[in-house]
Amino acid sequence: MANLLSGAFQKALGAAGSVIKAGTGLDVNDSLGKQFRNLAEAATTADYIKDFKHAQRMFGDNNMVLSPKHTGLFHVNIEFNPAFNPFTNEQQIEIGMLAKNVTLPGFNYSTEQLHAYNRKVNIQTKVDYNPITIEFHDDTGNTTKAFHELYLRHYYRDMDHENPVYDPSLSSYGNRTTDQWGYTGAQGAFIVRINVYSMSQKQFTHYVIENPLIQSFSHGKHDYSGEGFMSSSMVVMPEQIRYIGQGVVSSDQIRGFGTIHYDRTPSPLQSLGGRDTIIGKGGLFNTIGGIGDQIADGNFVGAALNAFRARETFKNADLKKTALRDITGLAKDVLRGNNTQGKFFFPSVSNLVDKFGSSQSGTVPSSEATGVQGASVASKNQASGNTREQRQAEQQNADTQTSLGQQSNIRTI
Repeated sequence: MANLLSGAFQKALGAAGSVIKAGTGLDVNDSLGKQFRNLAEAATTADYIKDFKHAQRMFGDNNMVLSPKHTGLFHVNIEFNPAFNPFTNEQQIEIGMLAKNVTLPGFNYSTEQLHAYNRKVNIQTKVDYNPITIEFHDDTGNTTKAFHELYLRHYYRDMDHENPVYDPSLSSYGNRTTDQWGYTGAQGAFIVRINVYSMSQKQFTHYVIENPLIQSFSHGKHDYSGEGFMSSSMVVMPEQIRYIGQGVVSSDQIRGFGTIHYDRTPSPLQSLGGRDTIIGKGGLFNTIGGIGDQIADGNFVGAALNAFRARETFKNADLKKTALRDITGLAKDVLRGNNTQGKFFFPSVSNLVDKFGSSQSGTVPSSEATGVQGASVASKNQASGNTREQRQAEQQNADTQTSLGQQSNIRTI
C-alpha cells in the first residue's frame, strides 16, 4: 500500500514539476526540489513508521531474558551465629519471610583526578558500601521485636537491668544486678550474613551481605487516623558485599524458600494433560473427561491440543509409580479429613460411553437399523452437539420425578 501511494505521489510530483518548469523555468530537481522530494518519499513509505514489534522483540525474545524484574519477587534469609542463635529453624526462616521490602546493595567509588604535566588522569582509591534497609512486618507474635531485643542484649548491657521500677539513682548508688551499661563487646557476631534473592522467570540472583551491623532499628508508628499495618525498619552496614551467582528457583537453592507457610496444593487452573498424575486435577482421567466434553461441544482443536499435551506428559512416565503416589496422596487426605472434592477424578463407564460412543462396537449404526432414512451430516452434527444438553435435561427430569415421589410418600404416610 505504501509503495502504491509513493508511486502515485511521484507521478503527480513529476507532472507538477513539468508544469512549473514550463511556466516559470524553475527546475524542481535543484537542491530545494530534492529536499522536498526526499521529504515526500519519507512521508509516503513505511520505513519510519513502526509498531510495537520493537518492544515485543526487546523483552520477549529468548524466553523473555531481557524482561524487567518485578519488585515483589524476592526472598530474604538472615543467618545467625550458631553459638548465639536462640531461634529454631522455623523461627529463623519466619524472620526473613516477614521482610516486606529490602534495598539491594549499593556502591560508592572514591575517585581522584590527578595532573600529569597538565594532563588530567582519573584514579580510583576505594569503594564504600551503602547501608541496606530492610522493613519488616510488625507481627502479632512479636517475632521481629524479639529479634531486635536479642541483638540488643548480645552487644549492650542496658537490657540487663531488669528492675520492676526504673530508679535513676541506681546509676550511681544502690543495689544493682550489674555494674555495666552500654556497649561491652561480644565474643562473636550475632548476625553472620543476610541473603537476598531476586527472582524472575523461575530464576534467581543471589546477593550476600556479610557480617552486617545494625546502624538503626525503629519500630512503627500508631495512628488513629489511619488503617495501615505496623512495620519495623532496620538499617544495616555491610562489611562486604558478594555476588554469589544465579540459578533455578527451588527450596534447595534458596535458603528457607518454599519450606514453611507455603501452599503446595496444585492449582485448580492446571491445564488438562499438564500434570503427571492419573486421578489428580489436570491428570489422565481428568484429561480424558475434558477431551470428551470438548469433542461434544465441537472444540476439536482444544481436544487435540490437550491430547497432545497429555501424550508429551505421559510419554516417559511410570504409570505404576504414578498410580501408587496418587493413591497414597488420596489416603493421606482422607485420613487427615481434608476436602478431596474436585481434587481427584474417577470417570465412570457410562460417562465414557456418553462422551466417546458405544464401547461394544466401533461401527456406526446403519440407517436401516435406526429407522432413519436419508439422515444428513448436518443433523448428525447437531445431534452430537446436543448430547450434553440432553443429558442435563434427562438428569433434571429424573431429579424432578424423585422429588415428586418423595412428596407423594410423605402425603401417604
